[in-house]
Amino acid sequence: MIKNHGSKTAINTAEKSISYAELIAGIHYFAGLFTVTKAARVIVFSENRFGYILAFYSAWQNGAIAVPVDFMASTQEVTYIIKDCQPEVVFCSKDRLEVMLKALDAAQSNAQLLIIDEHETPALAFTSQKEFREVEKESTAVLIYTSGTTGSPKGVMLSFVNLLQNIDAVSN
Repeated sequence: MIKNHGSKTAINTAEKSISYAELIAGIHYFAGLFTVTKAARVIVFSENRFGYILAFYSAWQNGAIAVPVDFMASTQEVTYIIKDCQPEVVFCSKDRLEVMLKALDAAQSNAQLLIIDEHETPALAFTSQKEFREVEKESTAVLIYTSGTTGSPKGVMLSFVNLLQNIDAVSN
């Protein structure tokens, strides 16, 4: 997953720089907020921010499949994705909360809802020496929904191997 390079900068945001140690501890903090069954779906519905990264990687740390949802998606689109993927957990920013609450209600979902904004600051203060769990490289890592230009969006399952091949393709 992510190698710990200690105090070296892993992420730069408008507000601050975040070290690898802070990033890894933050992922463990977010992963501690929920438990899921193996290969459960975890939706992340937020604008780009530090907490988005923590939520996304925490899904993998807990053995789940990350399901990123475009932060500009409509209530109808989010409802469709919730009904289709049946998430056990949903991470959402406060800015997108109204849309998510309406979508969860419309989908009649009882997924655990976690508000990213409430956990970003405590995550930065968290320390952890835990290791990341080993992943099965052939297992599904992410479920990405297409734009649905020819009908309803389709969930595209990508394995960890697929992601690594994509990284290799763009970095060589």
